[in-house]
Amino acid sequence: MKIATIDIETIPNQRIPELCKPCFDPDEIKTGNIKDPAKIAAKIQEAKESFESDIIKKMSVTPSLAQLCTFVGIQYDTTTEEVINKTSIQVTKEYDADDYDAVSEGWQFIRMAHNSKIPIVSFNGIGFDLPVLWHRAIAQDIPVDQRMYARVTPRYGGYLHYDLLGLLAGWTLDKMKGHNLEFFLNLYGIGTKGGMDGSKVYEAWQLGEYNKIQQYCESDVLQTCKLFQRVESWVSIEKEDYEHGNSITS
Repeated sequence: MKIATIDIETIPNQRIPELCKPCFDPDEIKTGNIKDPAKIAAKIQEAKESFESDIIKKMSVTPSLAQLCTFVGIQYDTTTEEVINKTSIQVTKEYDADDYDAVSEGWQFIRMAHNSKIPIVSFNGIGFDLPVLWHRAIAQDIPVDQRMYARVTPRYGGYLHYDLLGLLAGWTLDKMKGHNLEFFLNLYGIGTKGGMDGSKVYEAWQLGEYNKIQQYCESDVLQTCKLFQRVESWVSIEKEDYEHGNSITS
């Protein structure tokens, strides 16, 4: 079976307007029965520092506040274990951190798969990767067919998009928590990701370790291909079976 597997890495939007950035609100800090002004000020300052340390992570994982750092798409044959083609775009500071090419070529890869009737495979692509790509397409004025977007982001996936996180975790948020790609790779005897993880991407990007990020993303895509290959007979469905039991935007 031919599949088109995608993954992205994200960083905080480097060009986000100041008014759109999450702001710390001291009025939201509950001070309880504390009366001492100095202790109240210290509690608020502690909360502010915690907020600021978390904001980078929050922006990187919020589709409307993030931008692409990396896009990787690999067309893969699960029968022959052959990589048919690969699209791999890394955003660097050299080009002013502009993710236009990553977004444009990312959608081109997805459009190719959709038009060729090759199913997309991802790990949380419906919940994260595609919404980020959608927001970035709007920001960069890159045309995306809305009907195609609806087809590849149905709530519970389908024959056009196998989102392995949803499929393997049962499509419920409580089951998805803690069940990352590493978990399922180990669970089904494929191996371990090892080394880097998404929380370290922005730091690596700031240090100019672009090759490290790109290789990490490419490795994740290949591992996702192998995970799909492992569970293919349990999750794959025919178009006719899907449409018989479910509605689909057309």
